[in-house]
Amino acid sequence: MVLQSSLAFRLNFNGTPLIAAPSENESLHEAMTRTIAQHAGSEVSDCGRCKKTGEHYSYPITLANGIKGRAIVEGNA
Repeated sequence: MVLQSSLAFRLNFNGTPLIAAPSENESLHEAMTRTIAQHAGSEVSDCGRCKKTGEHYSYPITLANGIKGRAIVEGNA
């Protein structure tokens, strides 16, 4: 069984549920962009300002391949 980081959190990128698990030497933001890049197959070229929408936080995301989307942080994993 693989142990998950206690800092792991759920996020949704363009309708796809993902789990970001920060390593010991990265921030939550870095874990989020790394997870999105791994899922999308393209690096995150721009991550806009955080906005609280209802009870969740969201970020506008632009990938290096030009695809735009929104990452919504949903809670603990």
